[in-house]
Amino acid sequence: MRNLGASARLPGAGLATVTTTLIPYAETLLAKSQELISRGEFNIATVVAHMACELAAERAISRTLANRNLTDLENAITGFVSGYNLASERHRNLYNALSGRTIHEQPFWQAFKESAKRRNAAVHKGASVTKKQAEDTQRAATELVTYLNQ
Repeated sequence: MRNLGASARLPGAGLATVTTTLIPYAETLLAKSQELISRGEFNIATVVAHMACELAAERAISRTLANRNLTDLENAITGFVSGYNLASERHRNLYNALSGRTIHEQPFWQAFKESAKRRNAAVHKGASVTKKQAEDTQRAATELVTYLNQ
């Protein structure tokens, strides 16, 4: 979350100040996922939480490329991947290599991997997600997004 402020002198009105808070899209999706859990929509909550993870991974990879002065290679590098699901070994290896981090060694990793399996079963096989499983997904996704935003 980031706060932005601006001030302007308006003729006849004096000084006006506006402050707005920008909420990154991944956090908005996580909030939507939590809302879906509270409404009992566990499958879609799980899918939305994983959308947040993929978006955060995409942005983390873009930031890493920029930090390494490789923005001119971004389209070429990302053209080789078909998504940003870090549960996929190929995508995780790309992230780890570019960032110099080892995401799969983080405490949340096993819960995230289990959640990715749940998400895939729900999307591709029509499996049902329980409330506890959706809440577990929410926690793992939130921890992953937080890690990627560091």
